[in-house]
Order: sequence, then C-alpha cells, then structure tokens
Amino acid sequence: MCGIAGIIDRSGEVSSLELERLANSLRHRGPDDTGVYLSKDRKLGFAHTRLAILDLSPRGKQPLVYDDRYVIVYNGEIYNYLELRDFLVKKGYKFRTGTDTEVIPACFDYWGTRCLEYFDGMFAFALYDAKRNIVFFARDRTGEKPIYFYRQGNRLIFASEIKAFWTLGLSVSANVKRIVEYLYFGVLESVSDNKSTFYNEVFQLPPAHYLVIDLKGSKENFRKYWKISTSTLDITYEQARDTIKELLCESIERRLRADVPIGTSLSGGLDSSTVVSLLAREFNIDLRNFNAFSSVFPDFEKNEEKFVDIISRKTGINVVKVPVTEHNAVENFDSVLWAQEEPFGSGSVIAQYLVFKTAREHNTIVLLDGQGADEIFGGYIHFWETYLREILTKNPVRFINELIAFMENPTFKKKGSLWRVVIPAFLGQYTVKFRKLLARHINSLAFTKGINPDLLKNYIDGIDFPAYYGNNLKEHFVFAITRHGLLDLLHYADRNSMAHSVEVRLPFLYHKLIEFALSLPAHYLINQGVSKRILRDAMKGIVPEEIRVRKDKIGFEVPQNRWLNHPVFQRKLKRAITNLRKKKIIYKPYPKMLWQYLVLNELMERINWKMA
Repeated sequence: MCGIAGIIDRSGEVSSLELERLANSLRHRGPDDTGVYLSKDRKLGFAHTRLAILDLSPRGKQPLVYDDRYVIVYNGEIYNYLELRDFLVKKGYKFRTGTDTEVIPACFDYWGTRCLEYFDGMFAFALYDAKRNIVFFARDRTGEKPIYFYRQGNRLIFASEIKAFWTLGLSVSANVKRIVEYLYFGVLESVSDNKSTFYNEVFQLPPAHYLVIDLKGSKENFRKYWKISTSTLDITYEQARDTIKELLCESIERRLRADVPIGTSLSGGLDSSTVVSLLAREFNIDLRNFNAFSSVFPDFEKNEEKFVDIISRKTGINVVKVPVTEHNAVENFDSVLWAQEEPFGSGSVIAQYLVFKTAREHNTIVLLDGQGADEIFGGYIHFWETYLREILTKNPVRFINELIAFMENPTFKKKGSLWRVVIPAFLGQYTVKFRKLLARHINSLAFTKGINPDLLKNYIDGIDFPAYYGNNLKEHFVFAITRHGLLDLLHYADRNSMAHSVEVRLPFLYHKLIEFALSLPAHYLINQGVSKRILRDAMKGIVPEEIRVRKDKIGFEVPQNRWLNHPVFQRKLKRAITNLRKKKIIYKPYPKMLWQYLVLNELMERINWKMA
C-alpha cells in the first residue's frame, strides 16, 4: 500500500523537484521509502512513497523497473500474485523480488491490458512501457484504491490524493453540481458522473476502468474492463451456501499474505464477526495474539460493545476497544478533514479514523474488514423495496408471505418500513414518477433541504437520483456496488487508513464472490424477513448464534447529534451557516443537514476553495 504520483508533459520537461514535492505530500501513505523516476527525454516522471507489506527489503522500492522496459508505480495488493508468478515462471519470466508489484508488468507483458482480468486485488497503478512509449493506468474493480488526474495545458498530473496537486500550486474551484448533490442526497460520489470530483479541475479514473495514453501522439484509450453479470445460476441452495463459505475462505486466505502484523476491525455485526469467526475456525491462527479493533460509544443506546464481547469470548481474539466521544471527535475533526479532502456524510467517518489511528499505535499495519457484505448479500433496508416489487407479479403467494415476515422484523418496525418500503413496493414505477415530479418542484424541494432554490434550479436537470427504481434485486445490488453507496464507504476507508499508514483488506469484495452472489436467485439472499439469508446459513456453527440470527442490527451509527452540541462544533456550525448563506448555497438551515453544512464550510475555508 503506497502513494503514487507523476507528470506527463508533452511540450515541456518534468523536474525532479516537482516529483519530490508530489511524493512528500503522500508520505503518510508510504512512510517506509520514497523514490522518483525520470524518463530519458524528461517528458515523463513518476513518484512513489512506500508502505512495505511484502518483501520488506530495499528490493521492493518503487518506481520499479522490470526487464529494462517497464516502469511502474503502484498502490495496492494483488492477492493472487503467488499463483500468477508461478504461472509466469513456467512461461519463462524471471523475478528478482518477493513483491506483488513485479508481477504486474510481467502480466502486462504477457496478456496486455487483459492482465486486469486475472488480478484478484485492490490497486491503482501507472505503468510506463518505454519500448511502445505508452502509459497504462488502471484501477481495481470496485474502486478500493484511488487515482486522480489534473490537466494543465499539455500536462497531465496524477496522484493517489487530490492534496498532492496543491503542492505544485495548482488552483482548484468548487464543483457546484457536486455540492448540490451532496447537500440534497448526502452523497460523496456522483451517480451521474463517476469521473468527477468536488473540484472542477480534478477528475478520477472510475473503478473497473483503464486508460492507455500514447506519448507519441494524442491518442487515449479509456475502457471499462469488468461488468457484473446478473444471470441466474441453476444451483441448489445447499450448493450455493457451501460455495459462499469456500469463496470466503479462499478470499481470507489470500488476504492474510503479508510480512507485517495483521489484525481486523470488529463491529459486533454479522460481517466483521464472520471474518473473525472464520479466522478462528478455518485457519491455524492463535487469535490471542491477533488484534481486533472496535469502536465503542459510552452511554450511547446503539453501542454494540456487548456483541464485540461475545466474539471475543467465543474466538479468544484480543479486542482493543476504541472509545469515541464528542471530545475526541472534536479533537480529530480537523485531521479527518485533511485526510478526506472531500465532504463526508456523517460522524462515523471520525470513528473509523480513530480505529485506524489506534491500530497503527499498536503496530498493526494490515486490517481485515467486513465492508461489502451488505451490498452483495442484501443487508440494507432499501433492497427490500426492490425485492418485494420483483416478486409482486411473479409469485403473489410468496409476496404475501414475505410482506408479513418483513413487517414483523423488529429492525424494519423501528425504521418506518411502511412508508420507506412497503408503499413504494406497491406503487412501483409510480413512485419514480412522483419523486421526479417532486424534484422539479423547486421551491418545495429547496425548502425540505435548505438549499438555495436558484442554485438548485440550475443543476437539478443534470442530476441523477442516487437510488435504484427498477424491479430486479440483483440489478439493485449492481447499482449499489458500482454507482451509489459502496464507493463512498471505500473512499472514506482508504483516506482514513492511509492517513495512519494502515492497509485495509476487504474479503467480501473478492470479485469471484461478488459475481457468484449476484448469480443466485433473489430468494437465496433475502427470505422470510431475513436479510443476507445465505450468508447467515453459511456461517451456522461458525458465527455465535447471538450474532448470526440477529434481526436488530443497525448500520454503523454514532451519537452525532450529541457531538454537534459541543461548544467547538457549535461555533463552527454557526460560522458555516453564515458563510454558506453569503455564498448563496443555502437559504435556511435544515436541521438534518447540519453536519453537511459544517463539513462543507470547513473544507472550503481550509483549501481556499473558490466557487467557480
């Protein structure tokens, strides 16, 4: 896990000083080593900061030169690098390091851009082919690792984080459309434009895409290399259940490959408990020496500490509890803003930041995490609307049974399931039309969110709603994975972990597991008022029953409203509302958007973020 950056200059030259500045801005991502590379004609330069995970020797230093032809800067992990290297050795390829980095240029030499299809991993890299004079940029399937670009005339600058561009004195202005999306929908990543960022001048390579730039001319080849199929397999429930467990074990086994200490996050929910329980039951690991890091919230009704304690007792894992209060939320707020660079939707991001901070303090460099299971197994309440709608016409009897079971689920009772799920399921596409009609009713829409009506009016037609309104559950999963929901969470996790030089690995985002889960019949995933049904059944006898059969699990929540009453946040919030009114972004504060106002204004002040 590392920081990568570089410059391509078609009309001038790249200086080593510029590359060093880029590298220095990313030292938190890779504190173990730094390197730069300049091409012979000085038209191209790479910079790298290394967090050593595999082969800790200086041989793993980047930029890495392979076969006197390829130069690579790389951020991430190719978890199946051993299998790929063994294959390539049989084909005559030679390797001088024990890193996964060296495998990438060899795979590119053998397969070309199709090498991405063979990678199990999270990655963002730039690969220079000196013979063909091209640069190959790529990003992993789900977007765990970032890569950003800034065009300046004939120059293209890239980096792992946006803040690297500021070290070169590059100006930035606010992308007002993204601000409107953030304030109205609370989203970080845009549903309507997956290249855009909150800065007009900065764009990103979307997940599952690559970009090939021909340095001899102006040709650029931008392409998507992975698409999730939702065709249904003919497979029994028992076979599917067993395969889920096998794929999870394969994923975890690969994600345990490291030459540094490994630990895990633990929330007390099904997903993180599944990872820890499989470590205890399926792998020869003494969990007494394996740290699990858990956020706890004293005097908060939604504190999950008791479930963390259950996992600790049943598996023997050493739990390090991280108390999160309004006081350390205030103390770390500025640091989280610096790490995130773009607005974030809730105070849970601060809690996550503190978990990674604590992990590093305990010398745990790699953390496994349960992120992704909700998106591929149906853990969110909004999936039920689609599921009920899908079976309404296909199987009325099943629809009635599922509806009754859904309404009896204690979690859904608390969350206003009638208005949020059941009625929209009956109304079907009429719900879509109503919501779009509401979006055009500018004054009413602005009033409910506090957004300046004139600002909203200019941008609403170009915005897609970040919600799925179709009738197919698995297509809804694809939407959540590739367009809305998961991308925000991965962004937060990358910035928070790398701010402390910690690597996060996500077993549920193994692409073969995603593809398999989304090939199953919908009722294997949601059934009889139970979400993630097949995962729960696959973990029978492995995850403690108190957690495996829970129906009251909530999303990761923090006492955010209590935090906002802290005097420091109150002062910041008052200033935020005043400033955002002056900028004509909001016209009247909306109580449920106070966190968004606070974060947005603080970022605009710190970065000198101008409105275009």
